[in-house]
Amino acid sequence: MSRFLSLPLLLLLICSCSPSDTQRIWLDKRSDSLSVIMYEVNGICRDSFHIPHEVYRFELGDLTGDGKQEIAVGVVKKTKYWRTEDKRLFIYHIFDGEKIRPEWLGSRVGNPLKDFRVCNDSVPARILTEEYLEDSTIVRRMYRLRGFGLKFEKQL
Repeated sequence: MSRFLSLPLLLLLICSCSPSDTQRIWLDKRSDSLSVIMYEVNGICRDSFHIPHEVYRFELGDLTGDGKQEIAVGVVKKTKYWRTEDKRLFIYHIFDGEKIRPEWLGSRVGNPLKDFRVCNDSVPARILTEEYLEDSTIVRRMYRLRGFGLKFEKQL
């Protein structure tokens, strides 16, 4: 049995794109530091995207309001400007219905990130975060994906 088939999937989404097309977008966790976003249409693999970092969250939602699912991935990694490992939020989209491409690779939101969720109760969907303030207090905030990056909407 192949390694791909023997490992559990973290999330599986099946959505109808048109009357004849079925998409599947999921995360295949291959090890603690390697996961792969998989994208299938009608049972045929269209693309995969390797994430060579620990993944702590994987969610889908229409973050741009265009009727297509974006992929929100929480990773633990260092960045060019933040040299400590911390939780980050990366957003990917399906380009031309074929390829997984980065939409936004955030080094930080307003404060260090504890966790996030995609809230699919509106179009476009929103991102709800839990962030640490300097005194370790946790604040909850709401963002929307706008242009390059997240736009703060309100504190909850």
